[in-house]
Amino acid sequence: MADLVKNILAKPIQLADQVIKAADEASIFKQECTELKSKTEKLVGLLRQAARASNDLYERPTRRIIEDTEQVLEKGFCFLFETVDYLQAVIIH
Repeated sequence: MADLVKNILAKPIQLADQVIKAADEASIFKQECTELKSKTEKLVGLLRQAARASNDLYERPTRRIIEDTEQVLEKGFCFLFETVDYLQAVIIH
């Protein structure tokens, strides 16, 4: 059971790390990206803490929470890519 929960948590942890890295590299909307990075760092800390305590977690509720978490992280990642696309459009035109 613990390994299953760790596998469920692996994807959002990896996605959160990617969001943090992308927020660091953002060159426009700095304030928004900094805020997104800060909140994502807190979230990834909680995800890692949950992974360490995976023996005490039940699969079904964990899966539901993680699905919602993944959606939020994907939206944040999309925001960061939109800022990059916007910057490229402004520079090119």
